[in-house]
Amino acid sequence: MSILKVENLSKSFDGLRALKDITLSIKQGAIASIIGPNGAGKTTLFNCLTGFSKPSSGAVFYKGREITGMSPHKIAGIGIARTFQNIRLFGALSVIENMLIGCHISKGYGFFSALMRGRRFSSLEKSNFHRSMGILDMLELSKYAKHLASSLPYGLQRRLEIARAMAMNPKLLLLDEPSAGMNPSETLELMRQLIRLREEGVTLLIIEHDMTLVMGLSEQITVLNYGTKIAEGTPDQIRNNSEVIEAYLGSANGQF
Repeated sequence: MSILKVENLSKSFDGLRALKDITLSIKQGAIASIIGPNGAGKTTLFNCLTGFSKPSSGAVFYKGREITGMSPHKIAGIGIARTFQNIRLFGALSVIENMLIGCHISKGYGFFSALMRGRRFSSLEKSNFHRSMGILDMLELSKYAKHLASSLPYGLQRRLEIARAMAMNPKLLLLDEPSAGMNPSETLELMRQLIRLREEGVTLLIIEHDMTLVMGLSEQITVLNYGTKIAEGTPDQIRNNSEVIEAYLGSANGQF
C-alpha cells in the first residue's frame, strides 16, 4: 500500500522549471531516499509535498487523499512532518520546551498557548511531557531535556529536530539532509535511530548526499537531475545505473 503518491508534479519559478513531471510512489513502512546533484530540485520537491510551495501542475496524494496545495499546517495535522536543511530549533528554549511546541499541531493547541502556558495547554501538559520524554529517550536525548537547544553539539541538534518532528505524531516523516555536518560515527548512530523510527511505524522519505546512509538504509531510491527523475530503484540498481553515475561524476565510467 502506498502512503504517498506524486503524479506528474511540476514547479516553475519565473519561467524556470525546477521540477518536470515528477511521478513517484512511496510504500507505507518504507525507508526511501531522493538523491541528486546540487540544484536537482530535491528540496523544491519536499516543499511541494509539505505545502511550503504550490506546484505549478500535477498532484500529491497522502493515503489516497489529494493534498495538492494544502497549507503546511494542515498537512502536518494529517500526519506528515518534515525537517529542513538548516536547523530551525528554538535555541533559547530547552530541549523539552522545543518538544512541547512540536506537540501543538497533533494536540490542537496553538504555538503561543504552548509558550504562555494557557489553560488548554495546562490540561494537556502532563501527557505531552511524557510523550515528549519518550521520544527523547528513543533518540537518546532524554538526558539533555533541560539543556538549552543552542547548547547541544551540532549532531545532537540535528537529532533534536527529528525528535521535534516526531512530536507531531507523523506517519510520514520527510528528512532534508539529516546527516549534514555530521562526522562518520554520528552518521552511523543516526542510521541506527532512523531504523528505530521505522520500527515505530513511521515511513521515512530522505533527501541525502551521504551515500553510506542512502545505500545502507534505503529500500527505494529516486534520482533527480535538473528537476527530472532520471532513475528509480533499489540501491544495487541505482549504484550501477550509468545515467546516475554520469549525473554525479560527469562520465559513465565510474561507480558508486
